[in-house]
Amino acid sequence: VVQHKQKYHAVMNGDGGSPGPGDVEKGTGLNSGKHSCMSSYSMPIVNIQKVLVVDDADTNRKLLCRMLKNIGYDCDQASDGQMCVDMVTTTPPDKCIYDLVLMDFEMPVLNGPLATKALRGLGYGLPIVGVTGNVLVQDNEYFISHGANYVLHKPLSRSKFNRVIESLKNGSDEELIRLNSVTSL
Repeated sequence: VVQHKQKYHAVMNGDGGSPGPGDVEKGTGLNSGKHSCMSSYSMPIVNIQKVLVVDDADTNRKLLCRMLKNIGYDCDQASDGQMCVDMVTTTPPDKCIYDLVLMDFEMPVLNGPLATKALRGLGYGLPIVGVTGNVLVQDNEYFISHGANYVLHKPLSRSKFNRVIESLKNGSDEELIRLNSVTSL
């Protein structure tokens, strides 16, 4: 956990960046395989069971969790990006609690894109999906450039969410790119 915190501060202060290929090859960094959450984030996932819902609006978190629980997912909640980073990085190194993070864009303390950047900089490899009311193309691109796999728009469509999850499970980057380019589903 201390190593994660040190790397987080380095990433956020601009003097650490993301773990490089040497970290993986030499087994010296966060991406050394010692934490099951820390790996490349382009890998397919087989089974999503537990989702971390991150949103500063209590009502949004509750509604999203209710929808997710109704379709079979277990959820935890965080009210800002910093809380999300803390919850993900304080898990025991031998297991990853969250299979997916759903991240709001605009939040106090640490916004969604910066929290996503911090998690990616720490080597968090599982999917992060932005969930935001911002529908501008440049906002979506900004979120994705900080490491989000995909950005969904509020109000969240259950059918589009299911399509994104299926694409993530299949490791289909082409399908995610196509879904990103479709404005209404």
